[in-house]
Amino acid sequence: MRDDFDNIRAERETPYRTVATQANKHAGLWKQISIGIVVGHLSLSLIARWPG
Repeated sequence: MRDDFDNIRAERETPYRTVATQANKHAGLWKQISIGIVVGHLSLSLIARWPG
């Protein structure tokens, strides 16, 4: 039985975007900061309202 691997495309062959524009260079960082602020605020409000 012959295996035909000629038509399989590996992930490493896909083009990788290495050039980041100045506008969206820190977009992921700002998302993480905003999610951290929201989650922190919610968790602190839950702890403050905890009975006991």
